[in-house]
Amino acid sequence: MFPMEGCASTSRFAQFIKLTGITRHYKPAKTKNLRKLLECRPHARVRRRRGSSSTVISTKRKSQRPRARPTSSRTHSVSIIGAGRLGLALGIALSKAGYAINLVVARSSASAKHAATLLKTTGEHVGAKGLTKPSGRFLELVASSSLIIVATPDDAIPGVAKDLAEAFQSLRFTHGTRRLVAVHTSGALSSRVLQPLKAQGLSIGSIHPLVSISDRNGAGDSLSRAFFSLEGDPAAIRIGKRLVQDLGGRSFVINARSKPLYHAAAVMASPNLTALFDICLEMLSRCGLSPRRARQILLPLVQSTLTNLSDQEPAQALTGTFKRGDLATAREHINAMDSAGLTDALRAYAVLGQHSLGLSRLPRARRIEIEQLLTQTLKRAVKAS
Repeated sequence: MFPMEGCASTSRFAQFIKLTGITRHYKPAKTKNLRKLLECRPHARVRRRRGSSSTVISTKRKSQRPRARPTSSRTHSVSIIGAGRLGLALGIALSKAGYAINLVVARSSASAKHAATLLKTTGEHVGAKGLTKPSGRFLELVASSSLIIVATPDDAIPGVAKDLAEAFQSLRFTHGTRRLVAVHTSGALSSRVLQPLKAQGLSIGSIHPLVSISDRNGAGDSLSRAFFSLEGDPAAIRIGKRLVQDLGGRSFVINARSKPLYHAAAVMASPNLTALFDICLEMLSRCGLSPRRARQILLPLVQSTLTNLSDQEPAQALTGTFKRGDLATAREHINAMDSAGLTDALRAYAVLGQHSLGLSRLPRARRIEIEQLLTQTLKRAVKAS
C-alpha cells in the first residue's frame, strides 16, 4: 500500500510516479488523469495486483471508527473478603473496569464502613467470631456473586474457606449451571487451602499481583502495571486471565508446588529491598544526614540501578566495588561498619558482596582474596548478633 496524503505539487506527484512505476503501465494522458484523481481524492491508495505488474487505485475511505472490544467484566460480580490494602486496591480497580462489587467484608465495623464508602457497595463486619455465623444478607450477596476473592492475611485463609464451606452446606447452596469461582490472593499459599470450597462445587484458584501497595486506600491504578501469578482449577485460571486483562495487567500461570519459592523471590525483590534501603539510611545517619535527606540522596541511585536492570542482565548491570575487585576499598567499608557497630549492615554487606563476586569476571586470585575477607566478616557479624 502507498497512501497518498495530497499530491497537489508536481514534484511530489513525480516522486510518487517514480516509486510506483506507474509510467510503465499508463500513457501520458492517463497519467494526467491520474494526477487529477489523486489531487481530488488525497485519501486514495495505490497497490499492485498480486501476481501481476498492473497497478490498481482504490479511492474508498477506510473507516476511522475503532471497533469496540467486548469486555468480559459485564457478566461478573464480585464479593471481596478482606478489606486490607490489597482487597481495597482490587475492589477499586475492578469497579473501574466495570465489575459489580456485591459485597466487601472486614473484621471491624470501621474498616467495613471505610471499604463500603470507597467501593460504593455493601459492607459487612464479622468481628472476632469471623465467618462462623454469617448473616443471611451476607450469604445472599456472596452466593449471587460469580467470583469470591479472599484477600485476608495468609493465616486466616484456611479458616475463611472452612467457614464459607460450612455456611454453603448448611444452606444447601446451589448455583445451577453457573459454577462459582473462589480465589485467594496469597503469594505463598496454593489453591489447595480452599479445598473445603471445592468440596461444595466451587472452582478454586489463587491470584497474586506482583506489586507493592502501601496505601491504606488502595492504589488500584498500580495493578494495571503489574504481573499477576495464577494457579488453580482451569475455570479459576480462565476467569483470572480475563480479570487481569480487564485490569490492564499481565498474567502468568505457576505450578502449585512452586508458590513458596516464587513468593520468597518476590519478598527478596520488594520487602527485603525496603529493609536493605533502611539499613542504608541508618548508615548515612551515622554520617550526619537526616533520614529525609538520606532518602533524597539514595533514591536516584536506586532508580538508576533499576533502570540498568530494565535494559541489562544483572552481570552487565552490576557496578561498584565488587565489579572492579577493589579489595582495599572493601576492607575500608568493613572497618567503618564494624567501628560504628552496624551489625546488620555488616551481615548484609558480606552476603550480598559474595553474590556480587559471582556476577563479576574478576581474576580467580583476586576473587578468592575478597571471598575470604567477606567470609571472615560474616562470621564475626553472626557472633556479634
